[in-house]
Amino acid sequence: MLTFRHTRHGPRAALRRARGVTLIETLIALGLTAIVMMIAVPDFSQWMANSRIRGAAESIQDGLRFARAEAVRLNTPVRFQITSTASDWTVCLPAAAGETDCNGGTVLGSHSANEGAIGITTGGYTGGGNPYATPAAAGTPNGTTFTSLGWAGAAGDLARVDITNGALAAPRWMVVNISASGQISMCDPSPLVATSNPLHCE
Repeated sequence: MLTFRHTRHGPRAALRRARGVTLIETLIALGLTAIVMMIAVPDFSQWMANSRIRGAAESIQDGLRFARAEAVRLNTPVRFQITSTASDWTVCLPAAAGETDCNGGTVLGSHSANEGAIGITTGGYTGGGNPYATPAAAGTPNGTTFTSLGWAGAAGDLARVDITNGALAAPRWMVVNISASGQISMCDPSPLVATSNPLHCE
């Protein structure tokens, strides 16, 4: 014999089923969110700083390659000049033979990093024998001239550009190398980069 039990569904039962979140549960959720944010923000800041370093290095690499290509295409010396202690650069036809900047020259191209250069500093070396121990001091030297054959490395010109971010607690930077034959390459001097990685600095 089947029996049916009558269940009364009234307003009180509906309220019990739709019970909201208590104040204590809300405070716990907010506390956990704050903890996660405190952990995540430093990592995000580090990631942003590293992204700016990589972006600035790629920009300088592109500028150098553009200058070399123009020198070969126009069959005349072309100057690549870093125009700020950040990563702004200009490519030009020098005003006269032997000029070591773009003052008075014909500008072929330029780049301004603007907000992407926050914290970025650049410096360089003029020759070999500079170990990847610390980045070069910002500001000097600041350019190189490519010959009509695409060669580089004249006395006093850049052979290496170091791009770093002063906002980082630990030294972290990227390197753009310019060989005497005019070849441009980028590498990461961090000891954490495996020797098998194409970005490893030799």
